[in-house]
Amino acid sequence: MGNTVDEIISIPGFNDPFSSISHLLGAGIFAILSIFLLRRGRGDRARMINLAVFCVAAVFLLSMSGVYLPNRRRACSIGWAIS
Repeated sequence: MGNTVDEIISIPGFNDPFSSISHLLGAGIFAILSIFLLRRGRGDRARMINLAVFCVAAVFLLSMSGVYLPNRRRACSIGWAIS
């Protein structure tokens, strides 16, 4: 019928290179945009705390996802070794 791809060929050491790079790029962009978000939210202390927690959490989660994706096989093998 046609050519089918049975297995995804990945870059050695990276499981999902596009996802990893896009998450790391997103973390950097959001870190820069967080400055403008925090400036815009000035005025109320509770609002500033909530915005700061949101910004830190978003950057942290995107960066951890970007770092975890290329090392998923290693992380899974370490998890299996521990348990």
